[in-house]
Amino acid sequence: MSLAHEALKRLQLGNEAFQRGESKPVDLSSDRIHELFHEGQHPFATVICCSDSRVAPEHIFGVGLGEIFVIRVAGNVIDSVVEASALYGCEHLGTPLLLVMGHTGCGAIAAALEEEALESPLPDQALDEAFHEAFEEAGTESLEKSEVNHLASLLSPIIEAIGHTCDPHEASILNVRSGIARLKAHPALAHLCEDFLEIRGALYHADSGRVEILPE
Repeated sequence: MSLAHEALKRLQLGNEAFQRGESKPVDLSSDRIHELFHEGQHPFATVICCSDSRVAPEHIFGVGLGEIFVIRVAGNVIDSVVEASALYGCEHLGTPLLLVMGHTGCGAIAAALEEEALESPLPDQALDEAFHEAFEEAGTESLEKSEVNHLASLLSPIIEAIGHTCDPHEASILNVRSGIARLKAHPALAHLCEDFLEIRGALYHADSGRVEILPE
């Protein structure tokens, strides 16, 4: 079993315990903090996920300080900053696994699915109602139309990734797969993939706590 497969299995086992409501003991002592500061970090996986407060990878995977290198951004969107951060985790820290994890009930996905409504001639009241319904379904507070317009740089890559699908679940998976494709196209990360790195995708089911590892 490769180091990447071992890392993925470790995450899966941690998530299974999380689903059972078992609290894995993690070392948060001052000695551990001191050790990590003076001896450095040696995480076994890099995880890119959404900033949603309900998606906390350390808890979801039952890991402690220094065990996973986490990159969080709304909608788990991959841009140049995220690419650079991922490269740091995989190349400099040597993590053999890079996991891109989306989640169900994602507000960024809900907003992206309403993109056509933004460009339609509907009156403001109808637009507000459309956004309210979309975000209610996602379990997320509704955004004002002006707020969504300000999020164009975040929503544009998601809209491009999800195409014409109207299904939030499918859209979340498409967004993850688009992120994986961009990471694999990065020259430095592609070189690492030839050596030791594996880039995988996952979907966190926010209603149950289960992490679904997507097929390669």
